[in-house]
Amino acid sequence: PHGASASLLFAELKEVIGRQVSGESCTGGDVFVTGVQLKLGSSVTCRMERCRGSTCETGGEDETTRLLVGMLHVAAMNGIAEAQLNLMHRYHQGLSVIACEETAAWYGSLVARVAADSFHRVGGEPLVEADRINDRTERHIDKGRTGGEDAAIQHQIVQADEGHVPSMLATGDLYYYGARGLPRDQPRALQYYTRAADMGDATGLCAAAAMHLKGEGGEKNASRAIHLYEQAAAQGSVKALNGLGYIYFYGQELPQNTTKAYHYFLAGAVTETDCDALANAAYCLHHGVGVKKDAVAAARFYQIAARKFGHFDSIHSLGNMHMLAEGLSRSPKDAVTYFTAATGIGLWSGWLRRGLDQFLLKRYARALMCYLLGGDLGLEVSQSNAAFVLQRRLTRNEGKILMAGETGRNQVTDHGKSSPSRQSDSVSSESDCESSCSGEEKGQVPDQLPSIMPDAEELSKGRGMSTDAPKLYLDSEKLRDRLLLRELALSAQSGNQESIFAIGNAFLSGQGIEKDCAAAIWWFSKASAGGHRMSSIYLGVMHHFSICTDRNTVRAVRYYEEVMRTHTESEDTSLWMAAW
Repeated sequence: PHGASASLLFAELKEVIGRQVSGESCTGGDVFVTGVQLKLGSSVTCRMERCRGSTCETGGEDETTRLLVGMLHVAAMNGIAEAQLNLMHRYHQGLSVIACEETAAWYGSLVARVAADSFHRVGGEPLVEADRINDRTERHIDKGRTGGEDAAIQHQIVQADEGHVPSMLATGDLYYYGARGLPRDQPRALQYYTRAADMGDATGLCAAAAMHLKGEGGEKNASRAIHLYEQAAAQGSVKALNGLGYIYFYGQELPQNTTKAYHYFLAGAVTETDCDALANAAYCLHHGVGVKKDAVAAARFYQIAARKFGHFDSIHSLGNMHMLAEGLSRSPKDAVTYFTAATGIGLWSGWLRRGLDQFLLKRYARALMCYLLGGDLGLEVSQSNAAFVLQRRLTRNEGKILMAGETGRNQVTDHGKSSPSRQSDSVSSESDCESSCSGEEKGQVPDQLPSIMPDAEELSKGRGMSTDAPKLYLDSEKLRDRLLLRELALSAQSGNQESIFAIGNAFLSGQGIEKDCAAAIWWFSKASAGGHRMSSIYLGVMHHFSICTDRNTVRAVRYYEEVMRTHTESEDTSLWMAAW
């Protein structure tokens, strides 16, 4: 991938694989991974001693798994961001490697830079569409997501053309990002923003100004941008203050004056209503640009922007600050948390939209492959959606699936336009999956699928995933069950309550794994503690009717009352209570 041939990577792997190790000291310059010693060079420092004393341990994996992990490290050293991202999640969760937050944070810092580059690409900022498919959303998952053919989008465009300002802004957002199935068309987005600006709308004024300032949708026109920002500022727009600060910061059209820029940013930041103003004021404080350096104050502004608005640059900066102990305590664990959020913005998140496109076309095998690929990069919604496709047996008639057993900077932000319809689900700019996710023919899945499979004993203990290489499965139904448990386990590790419940249900029914009543109760209890309604109902019924456990009406009543307390209007709860 990315111009590096498979033969080259194998050749490099032979160069870096050293002797098998077990229980030997970990020294600087070498990283021991599941029994394989990788020579990473002087620029990479071994951090294992921070995780497990000074001893290198092996995970008991076979040669296939070691080769898989070794190839990931070689690809990561070649600068392939997807490999770095995969390794961040592996070291964070202990999948096929020794869990190590220090190493996870290091890989996270690398891939977060790549995500930042794509985020700041003029005219190409990615937007992630994280549409979760489940029993509640499946019926209407296509609403507002099928581009120009969608009735809701058509209605919005008609309203915009008739002069409805909110529809103009929303339609401009869709075309700016290429969202909800529409193509990215920034000249057209600028037209909608300009129409809103001509009607005196402050949001439209700022959106059009930002595009003129960066040359999106047309030629750069800083003087026009200043004029529009000043109009919006006269209406009290905080976003306009940030835009003017941006112009002074870089000296576009107006003389460069970073001190004046900081005061504009600060004026917007103190209102806590504009994420870019908060982030830009924090940037100046963090780096001492236009104001005395104050990393602690910078961290406070970054935290507000990150927690209140999910601001990308603030999230990225907080991860770096935890890594370098700048204004915050050094914490690789916290750094990983922020880097995980930041890396979800990268171009690889396009697998989510590609998967949805194929799902809407009822090409379920293709959708599954897209979601499996996204899941391997740590996208929890992708893992959850892959589990849904498998659970519903949607790929049943799309070809037999076989598993082969040997598968193996100085940057101030200026988003002066309204943030596009980023409801809880946002959108990727790339939606085509005609070639990326398909097999040789339409509807077929390539023979080799990702090789991490769930281990029954580990799942029953609530420990997550095994890293044993899979056997050869010729029974596609059996393979689907195993893949389902794998995706559920990965999603559950991210705290998805539906996935936790589904694992419990698998143990209860013996679907794809040996029936285990104790494990079922453990997983249902975990989901119930997280507020999952159906898990509480299952536990109540199991204790009430002696299903998989001894009869215990006291516990049954406790679970029923908890469900009724938190979901008093639930129809299914009423039915269970009536039965009781």
